Amino acid sequence: MNKYRWLRNDTIDEAAAGALVAELAIPAAAARFLVGRSIDDPAAAREYFQPTLAHTHDPFLFERMREAVALVRAAEQEAQVVLVHGDYDVDGISGAALLFHYLSGAFATVLRFVPDRRRDGYGVAERAIEWAIEQKVGLFIAVDCGTSDAPRLRRLEAAGIRVSCATIISSRWTATWPACS
Repeated sequence: MNKYRWLRNDTIDEAAAGALVAELAIPAAAARFLVGRSIDDPAAAREYFQPTLAHTHDPFLFERMREAVALVRAAEQEAQVVLVHGDYDVDGISGAALLFHYLSGAFATVLRFVPDRRRDGYGVAERAIEWAIEQKVGLFIAVDCGTSDAPRLRRLEAAGIRVSCATIISSRWTATWPACS
């Protein structure tokens, strides 16, 4: 039995949602989703479904992004092994997969780790820290986790491993560094 009770948002403008259904030929649930996020114009909805690079934010507006990029560049120049540690939720898995795929084109060795929710719990997994040290990782990137794991991450730094955290906030990246404090 599901212990959660799903509630329908009754503050959605049903007329606006209906207009999106008619104009875009999308399911009513998708239209309600858009209207619930203040996207009630068909042109804005099309832009939402087909984004372009012109609609993205400058990533360097995020706090400490330059430091995070410098860590990645230094690891690349030194031909170090990189470990991307995701979280087990959708943001962490998606973010880690994207970052792993991107970094695999720049680094000879990129490792990935997604913790087991029951075995490892929330946050940076102890097993990942031990593995990173064993594998002589040069850069450990925590995706969507790590901000409350400073003591664990300091163990990595004490072992000579650089650490950076990337956290998704409202589907946009922000970088925190050092030791993701």
